[in-house]
Amino acid sequence: MAGSQQPAPKVTVEDLLKQEAAPSEAVAGHSRICRSLAEALADPGAASLLLQFLRPRRAAPLLLFWMEAARLGGRPPPWPSPISPVPDDLREAALAIFERFFAPSAPEPVAAPEGLVEAVGTVVRRKEPPPKQIFQPLQEHVFQIMLNE
Repeated sequence: MAGSQQPAPKVTVEDLLKQEAAPSEAVAGHSRICRSLAEALADPGAASLLLQFLRPRRAAPLLLFWMEAARLGGRPPPWPSPISPVPDDLREAALAIFERFFAPSAPEPVAAPEGLVEAVGTVVRRKEPPPKQIFQPLQEHVFQIMLNE
């Protein structure tokens, strides 16, 4: 019959599953669009978008604290910080971070286990500089909150 078209071959789910994944996705093991929280925290653009996402949910202090603590610990955050810890000023920088996020009258409060906050606060308020990783247990707590929520 002239003018009749052949029907398109049927494609089954099995046929689609047999097709190879795109090389970039196959190598990475996951989509480049969907990043892990750790990847987002390390990427300036993604961290900025994450902050925009957290602000209306009143959860921005979680990310802001995480970044400030990372900066204090010697890891550069993806964006500039108003608190600039320098080795000579480590105690003041740690105290400023603690007061901003964990003090009873903190302007950007972050919820954390009371015992943990008290332990870190005791070390931060001493006359000598605290260890650079003083906030690591609180960072891990905040990371889990961001990951789970």
